[in-house]
Amino acid sequence: MQIRDELQRNAARVAANAELRDVRAMELHADLISIPDTDDLAFEVAIESAYSSMSEEGRCVYRLRVNVVAREGEEEVFKARVTMAALYSLPPDASDDELRAFGDVTAALALYPYVRAAVQDLASRMGIPSVTLPVYQIALELEDGESAPAGQKKIEAEEQHSS
Repeated sequence: MQIRDELQRNAARVAANAELRDVRAMELHADLISIPDTDDLAFEVAIESAYSSMSEEGRCVYRLRVNVVAREGEEEVFKARVTMAALYSLPPDASDDELRAFGDVTAALALYPYVRAAVQDLASRMGIPSVTLPVYQIALELEDGESAPAGQKKIEAEEQHSS
């Protein structure tokens, strides 16, 4: 698949010169709406990622957010929203396509275990049975213009400071 190869090449070029500086929880939020009568819950999971513009010093922040909703029948009983961020030092000449590819492939995969652990911890503390998040799937823009499961957007500087 030509698109996947190009994505991996772009990500690899940035990853070869990237340095992870910091990982932080940006948002840890959960609501126990009601105590479920059963452990037989249905979970809905939505994943999104974003990245900030690269600074003059070659630093870029990648974010990964997961929203989880647990339902008992039609009733929502639990909601969680977790956002983790990673600060990277990257090559200053990296293009937007390379930054996006690096985020989709490397940064998201680095952040996902932190997000997964935080969701499981929040659910456990609220008495919700084990929440197992699905395998993270790398976002791809397909030739027909559609995109694969995860998506990423660029965060503009003012948006980065307001969230």
